[in-house]
Amino acid sequence: MISKEDARDIMKSFIGNILVILLISLGIGNYLYTIFYESSNVIIFHLNIYALISIVIVLILSIIYFFVSYSHMYVYNGREDAMNANVKLLKIKESKDRANRYIYSTRVSFWPPTESSPTRTEFRNLLTKRIENNMEVKRIWQIWCKEDVESLESYLNIYKHHDNLSIKYLTGNFFLPEILSVYGKVVSVSIPQPSDPVKLTTAFHFYGKKEILRWEGYFRLLWEIATPVKTANNINYQEIERLKGEWG
Repeated sequence: MISKEDARDIMKSFIGNILVILLISLGIGNYLYTIFYESSNVIIFHLNIYALISIVIVLILSIIYFFVSYSHMYVYNGREDAMNANVKLLKIKESKDRANRYIYSTRVSFWPPTESSPTRTEFRNLLTKRIENNMEVKRIWQIWCKEDVESLESYLNIYKHHDNLSIKYLTGNFFLPEILSVYGKVVSVSIPQPSDPVKLTTAFHFYGKKEILRWEGYFRLLWEIATPVKTANNINYQEIERLKGEWG
């Protein structure tokens, strides 16, 4: 069911578009009247025709640009396309606004531990660069097997001196989407196939403000229930040892 706020926004957008169309129609109508009824000179008449054609072309291109550039969601099907799309997100120019200098990320447990992927390696390298540039990064690690614990411990040792990186974990064999929120500009939600993640992954990239806020709200909900292992420079080694004992 659509909310009152969404309905209000849709109505405002609809009324705004109608007003724009009316204004454009009035302008073109007035221009046509000038061309056909007030242009006595043949050269001026043809110039007006060319000008009108140019206006129509610019208008059409502007509409196409609007729908291509301001679409609220893009879908990427297939593992490689989804990973490449997420890599491009980490290449977005860093925000200068301190309030938007953050990255939220979940690390799911579906990928094969022995996998060698240049694309995922590039993703990790770009994320490392953002961490080293003092970007606030929050990651939620999914623990599903012994290899996940070992990977988490190795990750903590690499980034233990970066107080801008915080890590929590969730355990259990359950469905967790791979979420990536970059600077509050876009949120990527990747849906892997747990039985065979290499074959299928669908990534949804949301650019609408409300969609971003809702997915970031979902991430913060997970963040609240997850168990912390790294806060600023403090690493909970006791928790790591407990996980090693549980999954060893």
